[in-house]
Amino acid sequence: MNRLKIRTKKAAVPLSQLLPTNQLVLVDFRVSYTYENGERTDKPNGVSYTIADMLTFNRFDVFVPVTTPVVTEEKLKEAESSENRIFVTLTNAIAKPIQAGYGEIEFSVSADSIEIVS
Repeated sequence: MNRLKIRTKKAAVPLSQLLPTNQLVLVDFRVSYTYENGERTDKPNGVSYTIADMLTFNRFDVFVPVTTPVVTEEKLKEAESSENRIFVTLTNAIAKPIQAGYGEIEFSVSADSIEIVS
C-alpha cells in the first residue's frame, strides 16, 4: 500500500482550518529571545502567547515576531482576577505539523501579529 508522505517542514495549514471557532482568548505570554552558540542573548525576537479557543478551551502557543507584547502583565492579571477575558485575533496564523508520536500530530503555530478585540 502506498501512503501519502509530506515533509512536515514544508507543510503549513491556515490555523482557521484547524480550530472550531475564531473566538480566541489570551491566557499568558512570554518574550522569546534569540540564541547564539546555544546561549540565550538579551535580544528579543518575538513573543509567544498562550491562547485558548472558546469552544473547546484547548490551549496552544502562538509565536509572533513582534517584540512588544500587546498587553502588560498587570492587565493580564487584572483580567484574570476580575474573571474577564481578553479576546484576541491573529493575523495570518499558520500551523505547521510536528510528529508527536505514533498516530499523533502536534502543530507549531505562528502569526504575523496579534490584536486585542474590543
